[in-house]
Amino acid sequence: MTGVLARERLFAVLDRVADNRSRTPPVTLVHAPTGAGKTTLVVGWAARCADRAAAGDRAAPLVVVIPLRERHGEPAVLSAAVHDAVLSADGAPLARLLPRPRRSPELSPLCLVLDNADALAGRPAARLLATLARHPPVRLVLVGRTPSPLRPWLRARGRLHEIGADDLAFTAGEVEDLLRAHGVTPVPEDLDVLVGRTGGAAAVVRLAATSLTARGTPGRVVVTS
Repeated sequence: MTGVLARERLFAVLDRVADNRSRTPPVTLVHAPTGAGKTTLVVGWAARCADRAAAGDRAAPLVVVIPLRERHGEPAVLSAAVHDAVLSADGAPLARLLPRPRRSPELSPLCLVLDNADALAGRPAARLLATLARHPPVRLVLVGRTPSPLRPWLRARGRLHEIGADDLAFTAGEVEDLLRAHGVTPVPEDLDVLVGRTGGAAAVVRLAATSLTARGTPGRVVVTS
């Protein structure tokens, strides 16, 4: 799709996050202010993993993304959402996610992405996150504007990996790639100014790219003072 940038740098990080053979901790927090590109990142990565699996890549992780809403604050609602999402992904039962006395050790791991995890803050269902965090076969990614209340507990046990606003910020190379995807070729001087002014914030960079395209700037971007 025109104008959509595959963020290979961060996709590689998430690939390690989803691999239970790696040394990456089993729980990852993706936290940054609105407009930092959190949801775009995890949804794009999940789609990439699905494409890999469809092409026969057995190393591709199973990634299940659940957009959370206020109603998911109730444990029964969140459990049902997880159950339905996993069933729709590959037919695996909920036992694959939650501890059971006779859980089969042969079950392969999966990565559960809970987007808008802020919706669970202070709600009864937040306890379910602790359960999932303790369950080794599940790789858990919590996406939100603020760090999860589980952060101190996870850090103390070495079970936490974080992707913050600085990590999500577009690099100069990514800004250039995004502009080119919009048909705009920046010169080095203008690119430096654009990166400096936007701070690499995903929403601002995309807005700038869209604006330049709408203005019909075909050859280059010119940044004025």
